[in-house]
Amino acid sequence: MENQFNYFDNPIRLKVFQLAGVVIRLLGFVIVGTFLSQLLLSAFTGPNLIDSDKMIFEMEDGTEARFLFLLMQALYAIFVFFVLPILYIFFLQKNLKQIFLIRKKRLGSFILISLLIFIAALPFISQLIEINQQFQLPERLSDLQEVLSKMEERAQKVTELVVLYDYWYEIIPILFVVAVLAGIGEELLFRGVIQNEIHSILKNPHVAIWIAAVLFSFIHFQFQGFLPRLFLGGLLGYLYYWSGSLLVPIFVHFVNNVLTFALINYSKRQDEILLSTSDSLGITVLSTIVCIFLIIACYRLFLKVRKVSYKKIN
Repeated sequence: MENQFNYFDNPIRLKVFQLAGVVIRLLGFVIVGTFLSQLLLSAFTGPNLIDSDKMIFEMEDGTEARFLFLLMQALYAIFVFFVLPILYIFFLQKNLKQIFLIRKKRLGSFILISLLIFIAALPFISQLIEINQQFQLPERLSDLQEVLSKMEERAQKVTELVVLYDYWYEIIPILFVVAVLAGIGEELLFRGVIQNEIHSILKNPHVAIWIAAVLFSFIHFQFQGFLPRLFLGGLLGYLYYWSGSLLVPIFVHFVNNVLTFALINYSKRQDEILLSTSDSLGITVLSTIVCIFLIIACYRLFLKVRKVSYKKIN
């Protein structure tokens, strides 16, 4: 009996248990948020339209299907990224103000350099996309490969349904859902809640950043984009840690989603593949070098701000 009470006296075992709790809470947000969003959607549209696969593959009216799926995505984002995390922070963590605190020290500089880092990293991200798409599981895992392929097909259909517009006035609601709600909400959840919780458990910002990035990439359930999304999650994590403000990763995330929306629509209409790096290795290498120098500059800015803050405290 005494051994049972002392089970979590082992610090490693305790940390593993706490990390598992973070993952379970994240999955809980997704499961409960999905249920609530579909429940609310059924109240407006009726239960027959809750079959999202029917909406994706069978509905002939693209505009109607897009509206319904945008509504579903918006409700999902509101519950999963806003309502449930904020309730959790307010009632259990009680540090709502700390997460939403806007730190103004060199905020403009952090935003500018973060934008430049993201732009410089685009060819490298494109290279990661190509590498990820070429990845195949071993033959003995062919059943799993088939499942993943079907998930990717569905994800591609969802992307096309949501972001490809027919009329100019559809741009505003599309960007509101895919850029504003996703940009703010995902950063609130993965950087504001998940990364901070893991940091408080492990006391190591780098491990916290990359575990949060893995969860960020995994929870999208699009495994052909796992590597570029993992890199983006790690980059956003460092930008948040160095700047000390959620506004910085939110801004970069917003720009990324707007750019993705624009590129997908342009490439579909022009029947061209953009940002392909197969014939431009030199550009990728050069942009990566520039990106590294910008990251170093951002880190030095972080050290400078931290040094000034430390002097003021003392």
